[in-house]
Amino acid sequence: MSPADPYGRTDKLDDALLDAVVTRLEARGKHPLFAGMLTEYLDVMQIDRARSVLDMGCGTGVASRALLRRAAFTGSVTGIDLSPYLAQVADRLAREEGFGGRVAFRAGDTRSLDLPSNGFDAVVAHTLVSHVDDPFAVIKEAARVVRPGGLVGIFDGDYASVTFDHPDAAEAKAADEAIINAMITSPRVMSDAPLAAFGRARPGRVALIRSRRDR
Repeated sequence: MSPADPYGRTDKLDDALLDAVVTRLEARGKHPLFAGMLTEYLDVMQIDRARSVLDMGCGTGVASRALLRRAAFTGSVTGIDLSPYLAQVADRLAREEGFGGRVAFRAGDTRSLDLPSNGFDAVVAHTLVSHVDDPFAVIKEAARVVRPGGLVGIFDGDYASVTFDHPDAAEAKAADEAIINAMITSPRVMSDAPLAAFGRARPGRVALIRSRRDR
């Protein structure tokens, strides 16, 4: 895991840094563009049909609460995050919105989940895989815990394409790499796309993977 990426080591940050992470995640989640992308891929997943959803790397529960706000979604959500602190914040924010009875948050490592196989109708990994050092392990766990015929939705950025303007090409490249490495553990995960090993993958930032166990 990148020593510089704070989102990849939230279980090791102090409370002051975690409070900054909470502020950042909640602000980003409220941004209309970001919220719109989340709504769009949940729609594509036809997530309202799911009775049980796992939110991997849930952070403050932005994706979980967005799902629970959907009028047609009547199921339950389980949120897993590496940080016990963030899981507690997610629980508090969900309760403040009245969702306490339909969602449960807990600390855990998404690379090795303490959850039974085939336990969820759908799995969402929302801006998670770029922050782990073994994205393939996360994807394998998602495929394991989703039921046969269930759907996995992965949303992340292709940070390998991020560039910043500078008149000197060498300095620009160095700045690009320094900034990316300070924010992201696996910046090329979406362009490398290990997702295809698990079934159909949609191009771009959203990958929807149908469990092969229904075939």
